[in-house]
Parts: sequence; structure tokens; C-alpha cells
Amino acid sequence: MKYLIVFLFFIIMTNSNCQIYKTEAIDSSLFSYNLFSASLNDTVSCYRIPAMVTAPNGDLIVAIDQRVESCHDLNS
Repeated sequence: MKYLIVFLFFIIMTNSNCQIYKTEAIDSSLFSYNLFSASLNDTVSCYRIPAMVTAPNGDLIVAIDQRVESCHDLNS
């Protein structure tokens, strides 16, 4: 029985990564723009991103903290 379990485990592990996935070409018109850079605003020390969530439809929701005096968290 022990050998059967080991054999089945081996078969499952060796065949679990055999799926073929189709990949699509990436759109070359994609670009990025840095909206939250402390160098763009003299009154801001830094920005922090404390929360990132993916919505059920795939949208990315991000919360941004603007740190004016310093990049440190509040004193406890």
C-alpha cells in the first residue's frame, strides 16, 4: 500500500505541469507614467502604497498615502 501511494504521488507530480498555455502577443502601445513621484512635487517627502486589491473583474485598486514631512510611519 505504501508503494502504491508513493507511485501515485510520483505520477501526479510528474504530470501536473503538462498543460500547454497559449500566450498572446503583448500590445506594443502599452506605456507607463509615474503619477506619484516625490520629485514632481516639492512639498511631498514620499508616497507609500499600503494597500493593493484586485477587484472581481480584474481591476487593480490601490490606496496611496502622501507623506509630507517624512517617509516614516506615525510615532507610537
